Amino acid sequence: MLKNEKCHQLKELYLPRELECPISRCLMTDPVTITSGVTYERIQIMQNFDLRKEHIEKVQKANDSDPDEPINNRSYVCPLSMQVVDPQVLIPNRRLKAWSTTFINENPWAYEYEPSKSYKKILLWSSQDEE
Repeated sequence: MLKNEKCHQLKELYLPRELECPISRCLMTDPVTITSGVTYERIQIMQNFDLRKEHIEKVQKANDSDPDEPINNRSYVCPLSMQVVDPQVLIPNRRLKAWSTTFINENPWAYEYEPSKSYKKILLWSSQDEE
């Protein structure tokens, strides 16, 4: 510990569930709501839909279906609710975006939070004079 610095608080890391993407479990910085009403991180749900599209195309190819036949939107489902959704409708969730921005400003560690790591506690240091 440096002179004039002391550990003044031990705080557990806490990421509110509402700010976690249901797919990646990471903090959402660009949250979008799909037609099922569930909110995801934009890039995560777009990748999910892209993977679904690739799977459908492989199935069409294996079944000798016409590759130019458009993919039916009924083939896309919400990963959480399993409801059929329209992959073209991604509504920005401005309330969660504002909350996420505020949370990052107050908890800078959250921007690089990775749920696969085993975070338990973080030491907060201050440069207050020792008494």
